Amino acid sequence: MSYMEFRLAEELMEMRKEGAQQWSGSRLLLRQAKLVRPSWFSQQRCWLLCQLGRMLVALGERLERYALARSLSFGGEVG
Repeated sequence: MSYMEFRLAEELMEMRKEGAQQWSGSRLLLRQAKLVRPSWFSQQRCWLLCQLGRMLVALGERLERYALARSLSFGGEVG
């Protein structure tokens, strides 16, 4: 790749990046103004991720209680 091709590719990448930033910025403003709703798939994905997060938090809390109970039960026997 020559230097000119490299510069051309670099400029093209920069133009695409600026276009993507402008598009995402305008899309964000439309969502904030409640003029555009997320797609059905996006809503389902968000719901699924929230449910997964809740399950992981609940599992973590159960593991903490289990570990605490075991450490308390072993603590009395060791001392």
